[in-house]
Amino acid sequence: MVIATPMTYSLSNCGAEASVTGVAGGNSFSLVDGEISAGVTCYVYVYVTANDPGTYTNTISPTNLTNDQDQTFPSPVSDNMRFSDYLVSKTFAPDVITWGGRSVLTITLTNEDERPMTGVWLQDRLSTMGTTEFVIADEPNASTTCGGTLTTVAGTNVITLNDGYIPGRVGSVNGSCTITVTIKANSNANTSYNTISTTDSSGMVSGAVSVSYPRYSATDRLYVQDLSIEMVKSFDPSSVSGGSSSRMTILLINPNEYNSGYFLHRLYASG
Repeated sequence: MVIATPMTYSLSNCGAEASVTGVAGGNSFSLVDGEISAGVTCYVYVYVTANDPGTYTNTISPTNLTNDQDQTFPSPVSDNMRFSDYLVSKTFAPDVITWGGRSVLTITLTNEDERPMTGVWLQDRLSTMGTTEFVIADEPNASTTCGGTLTTVAGTNVITLNDGYIPGRVGSVNGSCTITVTIKANSNANTSYNTISTTDSSGMVSGAVSVSYPRYSATDRLYVQDLSIEMVKSFDPSSVSGGSSSRMTILLINPNEYNSGYFLHRLYASG
C-alpha cells in the first residue's frame, strides 16, 4: 500500500498550522504541527492505493505519536483495506481494413480478485475513432461470455454491456470474460485509435463497499488503407472432347503486404 498519485489529503479540526508530509508512491506520511482542542476530534484523510490486488493491513503503533504532553494511545491501532484490480483490453482482427471493410473487435475484461465482479457496465464509443467514421456492422455477430445484456445496434457507434459478470481469480488464473462485435469502416474512415477510458466501465467486487473502475484505459489502433485481391483461373487440359472433363483451378491471391486478411463469404462461378 502506497500514497496515491498525486498525493491528496485533507484535514479537519487539526489546527491552523497542521499539514501532512509525504511523497506520492511512498509508504508513509506524517501529520505535523497539529493541534487538538479540548473535546474535538482531528480527522486526517489521505488517499492510498496498491500495485497488486489483495488485503493490506495498516498499523499505527503508540510510538508513532508524539506531542507536548507526552501522551499516546495504549496499543497499536490497525485496519484492513482490500484492493481489487480490474483491467480492460481490446484488439481488432484484422487490424488493417479498407473502406467498407469489416474487423472483429474483441474486448477482454479481467478481474484479478478472487471474488467475482457483478453489475459490470461497459461502453465502447466508436466515436473516439471519429464521429461517423466507424459503425457497428450490418451483421454485428455480437457475442459475450460476460452475461448481462449486450447492446449492439447495426449502424450505430456505441457498444454497451449492462449487468455483466466476471468470475474471480482461481489460483494464478485471473477471472475474465470477452465481448466480440464486428464493426465497419465507412467511406470517410481514417486510421484511428479506439479507446475505452477508465470512466467507460465499472463493476462491484463481491463484498466490496465501493465500485471498481479499470486501472488503465484500453486502446488499440485500426488501420484503414487501400487493399486489393487478385484472381487467376485456368483449365487443365484447356481443350477436351464433348462429354470429357477438365480441371478448373481458381487462385485467389492476397497481394497486400500488411497484416490483413479476407474472409470469403461466397465465390460463385457460372457456366
